[in-house]
Amino acid sequence: MFSLRQPAGDGGLYPSYLDREYPPVKENLKNVYRHTRKICRTLGNRASNQDPTFLIYHSVSDTSKGEFVYPPCTISAELFEAQIRHAVDHYKILSIDEYLEFIENQIVPPRRSLLVSFDDGYLDNLDVAFPILAKYNVPAIIYLATRYIDEAEAQWVDRMYNIFKYRNTQNVTIDFLSRKNWNMENRTEQRALFSYLNELLITMTYEERARILECLSNSFQYEGDIPRLTLNWNEVKQITEKFPNITLGIHTDQHLDVRTHKNELQQEVEISFNKISNATNIKPKHFSFPYERAFEGAHKVLLKSGIKSAVCHLPQFKIRPEQRQYYMARVDAVKYPMHQWWYVKQTGNV
Repeated sequence: MFSLRQPAGDGGLYPSYLDREYPPVKENLKNVYRHTRKICRTLGNRASNQDPTFLIYHSVSDTSKGEFVYPPCTISAELFEAQIRHAVDHYKILSIDEYLEFIENQIVPPRRSLLVSFDDGYLDNLDVAFPILAKYNVPAIIYLATRYIDEAEAQWVDRMYNIFKYRNTQNVTIDFLSRKNWNMENRTEQRALFSYLNELLITMTYEERARILECLSNSFQYEGDIPRLTLNWNEVKQITEKFPNITLGIHTDQHLDVRTHKNELQQEVEISFNKISNATNIKPKHFSFPYERAFEGAHKVLLKSGIKSAVCHLPQFKIRPEQRQYYMARVDAVKYPMHQWWYVKQTGNV
């Protein structure tokens, strides 16, 4: 029997992508308007204090594998290239190390500055995204979840998405939940179950997720097979050889929510550091909080581990000026693709 923690409530991945039908147009327009305003405010605030726009991507998919990636985590190659082309024309694009030089020297970076980052370690970053960045001479950083690279294993959210999408039953029984029976033909129930499980698995360890996903496969009568979506270590080494403008960073080993597992942060950083440096002879010095969940005082652990910067959600706690490089907030360039941060900026609404 599993011992389940309650979901933390701010995972940020939307189950509505699992629906077989699109939501009503009116609802879509309301969502676009609401989130466009949110992004406008975010970008406007950053423009006012001279902080760069820091973009986060995950997968940049090709047509053969894109259907297996959880949709909020992927973007088409065409849209990605359009964004990068616009960024080159309208922004000063900085590498993470260039930006840290501005911070350390207390120099204000150019007003329209931008950084590009990738989380997790998707194979299509090497095959699709990085050639596009090289075409436009754009630097970026990729934060690696190293245990998934050990196994070249799909991210747990992609596995769960495929279990839901390619299930072979509409009536699901999940013994480890207080409510055991679910009707997957009911969109509301489908969304509620996916949302709950998503929040639950975010807070779990690698081994706990593996057990839950095995149970879900059985409950959903899932018999599918996901193509390889994640880099292996030979491919990580290829990144360093083929794309010198790409920096390697740490995203923990287990893709672990360190806000829930605060005492594991140092160990997770050290394990990932050793794996990356052993595979590539590069000593990573930048960190990405999984699920962007930082906690107050995390910078002390990162400092002790030799980390120079970290990215997360905009923290709700107070940050001293000398700590700012450990709590840098990013804009999700994919989650609301209809809003197109690059379009908002281009039209002069910020």
